[in-house]
Amino acid sequence: MVLIKNVGYPSTNDIATQVQAFILQSPGKFPSAEQVSAHFHCSLRVLNRKLSESGQTYQKVLGKTRQNLAVKYLQQTSMKFEDISTLVGFSEPANFYKAFKKWTGRTPVEY
Repeated sequence: MVLIKNVGYPSTNDIATQVQAFILQSPGKFPSAEQVSAHFHCSLRVLNRKLSESGQTYQKVLGKTRQNLAVKYLQQTSMKFEDISTLVGFSEPANFYKAFKKWTGRTPVEY
């Protein structure tokens, strides 16, 4: 379910949404920017340019996706934050703890 225009290049208007949808296809195993560009049949440079035109970067889209997933898991499950940290792509729970506090102003335990 990928919306592609112009010979495989995603349109600027919904590129961030398309990238996020692709990222969400395999939580815990987040694709690199190179893998995303290959999925959309465009070069990494084109992907970066399209994201830039919409005020985004791959890292911003990935970070926001991870943040949204973390909040969703904390709100809708009884999973421990250590387990959630792995699901949202952190190798160390301490790094997730710090990132979550930066994102929300609260720790995962407080959430």
